[in-house]
Amino acid sequence: MQFIVKMISLKNLELKKDESIKGKSKYIINGNKYFAEEAAIKYYEHLRYSALWTENDYWWVLMVLLFWDIIFAKVPGSVNAKFGGNKELYPNDPGFNDAYEFMKISALPSDFFTTDFYERRKDLIKNKIFELINTDLRQRIIHSYNQNYGKTCRPIENWDKFSLEQLLIPVNTMDNEKFLKILYKLISNFRDNRSGLPDLVVYNHDKIFFSEVKSENDRVSEKQRTWHNFLSDELDMKVELFLINHTVNKIKRLKRSYNFSFKDFPAYILFLDKANGHMIGKDFQGYFKYEYEVDTNLLLEEAIQVHHLTESDLSFRVEQSTVNSLKKILRNHGLKVSGRKKELIERVKDNLTENEIKDDFPDNYYVLTDEGSNLVKDNDHILYYHKSKIRVFSLEKYHELLKDENKKDPNLKYDLALNLLEEYALKERKAGNWGLYRCSLLLLAYVYEDVKDELRALEHYFKVINIDFSGLSNNNSYDPQFCILAPGLIPLMIKLIERLDLDDKSIEKMYHAAAKQVKLPKTALKSKESFKYLMRAIKGDLEGANSIIKNKTRSVVSEDLEYEMGRKDVTSTLDYSIKTNSDINNINIDKSVIEKKYCPSCGIMIKIQTNFCRNCGEDLHKQVLFKGNADFSSSKEELGINNAETVKVSNREKEQLNYIVDKKEVKKEIKRLTGGFILSKEYKQKLNENGLSIGDGIKIQKELKNRFKEGCSDISEIEAAFYLLIQQNKN
Repeated sequence: MQFIVKMISLKNLELKKDESIKGKSKYIINGNKYFAEEAAIKYYEHLRYSALWTENDYWWVLMVLLFWDIIFAKVPGSVNAKFGGNKELYPNDPGFNDAYEFMKISALPSDFFTTDFYERRKDLIKNKIFELINTDLRQRIIHSYNQNYGKTCRPIENWDKFSLEQLLIPVNTMDNEKFLKILYKLISNFRDNRSGLPDLVVYNHDKIFFSEVKSENDRVSEKQRTWHNFLSDELDMKVELFLINHTVNKIKRLKRSYNFSFKDFPAYILFLDKANGHMIGKDFQGYFKYEYEVDTNLLLEEAIQVHHLTESDLSFRVEQSTVNSLKKILRNHGLKVSGRKKELIERVKDNLTENEIKDDFPDNYYVLTDEGSNLVKDNDHILYYHKSKIRVFSLEKYHELLKDENKKDPNLKYDLALNLLEEYALKERKAGNWGLYRCSLLLLAYVYEDVKDELRALEHYFKVINIDFSGLSNNNSYDPQFCILAPGLIPLMIKLIERLDLDDKSIEKMYHAAAKQVKLPKTALKSKESFKYLMRAIKGDLEGANSIIKNKTRSVVSEDLEYEMGRKDVTSTLDYSIKTNSDINNINIDKSVIEKKYCPSCGIMIKIQTNFCRNCGEDLHKQVLFKGNADFSSSKEELGINNAETVKVSNREKEQLNYIVDKKEVKKEIKRLTGGFILSKEYKQKLNENGLSIGDGIKIQKELKNRFKEGCSDISEIEAAFYLLIQQNKN
C-alpha cells in the first residue's frame, strides 16, 4: 500500500513478527530475524538500492566536520561561567584563553544548546555557508575528518560508527545547497532540531532519498514530522514512511497528519484553551511537550498568526489581579480599599487613567478571539477527554470520530465515550483481565455521572463493588485476600443515593440486580453477604467493614482460574438496565401456541408479539394486543385475522414471551446492522443515502440498544425498528 503527499510517500509491509522476544520488535524474513530498520534495508536492497541506518548522529558528525572551526570559535559566551567567574568573559579578557582551552577539552562551548549559540555566530555561519556552497564538499569533509579524527566533541559519540566512505554518501548524490540547508537547520538550533531526522538514507548511483521506519506500535513524533515536511517541502526531497504491519485506520490517520491544519490537531485546541488568560512571557505546561510531543512556541506562533489568540486589553489585566494587589494599588492612589473584588475592579477602572493602569498592571495576557473561542467550543470533546479520566482509548481516535459531528450535538461526546468504554470493557472481560474490566466499569460510571444519569452511574458503582468483593484480578487470577471496599467509592455512592432518595430496600434491590448482571465466574463473597458490608460502610463504618472482610477471606486460598468464559456471560455484561415489573412482564400464558398476525399496513404475516413490521417498519406498539393477564384464545378473533399460522414454542419461551431472542443475539443483530463503535461502511452509506450524519447514526444505534436491552420476541423486530428510526430521523 502506498500514497503520496507532496514528496512524502508511504509503504506498508506485512511481516511476521518474532513473538519469542521482548523489547524492540524483530521480524522473520527467510528464517532470519531483523529489527524493523534492518528489515527495511533488506527490502531496499531487494529493489537494488543501498541503505544506511543513519538516524540523527550521522548528521551531527557531518555538521561538526564542516563547522568545526565555528563551533569552537572564540566568541563571548563560549566559556562556561564557572570557568571565568560570574562575569561573562570576552576573548580579550584575562583568563579567557585558559578557560577556552579547558572548554575544548570538555568537548563543547557552554552555549551550544542555547539559542545564543547561533545569535553569537550568525555572521560566521552564514559566511561559512556562502563559502561552502560553491566548493568541493567531498574534499572538505575528507580534510576535516583526517584533521580532527579522534578529537573530543560531544555530538560525535563514536568516530568509528560511520566510515569516511559512508559520510560522503550525501555529497556524492545531493547538490550542495540542499545538503547545507540540512546542516544549517541543525546548527542554527541544535537543541530543538537535533532529533527527528529519518532513520535511513536510501541511495543508488544517481538518486537519494530518506526513509522513516515504523513498526506496528511506533508512531511519528511531531519533531519527525517537522523534519519530514522540511525535507519534502523546502528541499523537494522524497521521504518514505516505511511501515510494518499497520492497520488501514492507522494509515488513514497517518496520512491525514501530513496534510493537516492546526485546528484539526487536538493538542492545538488544548493549547488555545490553556493560553486563554495565560500571562505573556510565562512558560506553558510541560504536558504539551511530554504527552502530546508538540512545541508550544510553534502553536503560539500559529495561534497569533491566524488570529485565534491576541493580547488582552487593559480591562482584562485589572480583572486578573488579586484582591490584595487591587487594594494595594487603590491605597497608593488614595482611594477606598473596602468592598468585594468586583467593586475594587470597578473602582480602579473608574478612577485610574489608561497610562496609570498600564504602569500599575504591567502583566499582560493572551486571550481568545471570537474565532478562537468558537473553535474551542466546537471541539469541547477534546477538553472533555483531557479533563476526564476516560483515557483507555486514544485522543486521536476519539477526535477523529467526533471532529465533524460534535458541533451538531454536544452530547455526542458522551455517547461516543460510552461506546468506546463498552468495547474496552468487553475486550478486557473476554481476556479475563478483571482488574481492567473493573476500571472500565468505573469509567462508565463517571461518564454516566457527567450526563446526569445517576441511576446508571450507581448501577456501575455497584458492579465495581461486586468485582472488588470477588477476589478476581487480571490474567484470570483469583485471590480473595485482596477483597476490599475502596474508600474513594463510598462517598460517590452516598452522594448518588441521596440524590436519588433511595431507601435501604431499593439499594439492596439495585445491588443484587447489579451482581446478577455482572455475572462473575467466581466470587469470594456472595452478593447477600457483601451487601451487608457495603451498607455498613455507607452508614459510616468503612474501617469496620473492611476489617470483617479481611477476617472473612483470610483463610481462602488464592488460585488461577481454570474455566471457559461462556460467550453469553460476556455479551450480557454490558446490559445496564434493572428489570422492573410491568403489565407486559405479568402476562399469564395458558396456551401452547403463539399466534401470528398480519401487518395492517403491508399485509405481511408476523408473530403476534412482534413490535415492528420487518417489511415496512410499522410501529405495532400502538395496537395493544393484550393488557394484564392475556388470553390468546380471543386474539385472532379480536384482530379479525383468518388462517393465521401457529408455531410451537418451549415452556421457557412461554414464560418469557417478550424475550424469546436473548441479549446475545440482539447485540449480534445490532452490530450486523450498524457495526460496532466504529460504524460499518454499509451503515455509513445508508446514512448518506438518507441524508443523515454520523451523529444521527450513533443516535440510532444507541436507540436500538436501549429499545431492545432486555431482548426481543422476534429478531426481525430489530431490523424493522432500524429502518423506522432511519425514516424518523430523515423526516
